[in-house]
Amino acid sequence: GTIPYENYIRSFSTAPAQPPVWLTLAVWFTYWNWLLFIVPILFIPVLFPTGRPLSPRWRWLIVAGLALAVYFFLIASLQSRFAGGSIDPPVDWSIANPIGFLSDNIVETLIGPFVLGLIFVTILSFASIFIRYRRAGMVERQQIKWLFYACALFAVVYMTTFINSDLRGHMGDIRKTVSNLTYLALPAAIAIAILRYRLYDIDLIIRRTLQYTILTGLLALVYFGGVVLGQRLAGALTGSPDS
Repeated sequence: GTIPYENYIRSFSTAPAQPPVWLTLAVWFTYWNWLLFIVPILFIPVLFPTGRPLSPRWRWLIVAGLALAVYFFLIASLQSRFAGGSIDPPVDWSIANPIGFLSDNIVETLIGPFVLGLIFVTILSFASIFIRYRRAGMVERQQIKWLFYACALFAVVYMTTFINSDLRGHMGDIRKTVSNLTYLALPAAIAIAILRYRLYDIDLIIRRTLQYTILTGLLALVYFGGVVLGQRLAGALTGSPDS
């Protein structure tokens, strides 16, 4: 990775006997920094595109999301040890948390309710945008379609990179680059939807995306099928199955 604090953590091959303050802070930050990315994403479906929840009854979802973030932040800050395995790729050492008192078993127990709460809030957050879409007028529906398009693109790329998370070298760099560019799809779609919702026909873009995705998938199948068939034919002719 190219993130400075992760490079700083990896510069220590083993845990120092007396870890410097900056190392402790860097490892501590890796435990909860993902909240800075995930929590705003959960709030987007609740607040988009008006900047307000669907109705006053949905405000509690914002409060619940913030409460979950604070809950996890406290767990991450009060655990007895910080392990370097929270970065990618991980490092095999840990350091003591000077203010921590929660053992590993207690942390695992406390994480359970957080995961369940996060799933619950996520489901309701995206349910709110679908309900808003059904009640919205023509302009607001076009804006929401842009968000749906960006979310679908993000989900496809994220799942693809998650499945292929063990890629290294140039392929790993390409995976990270594509993932980082996809992260920009959400704010870009929101900006287009709010500022210039009439600029493009989102329905046409969605249809073209589906068409080109299917075409790319078919071409990939033909290519890999040709490779496998060619390998078998070459193996039959040369007597070497690894040809």
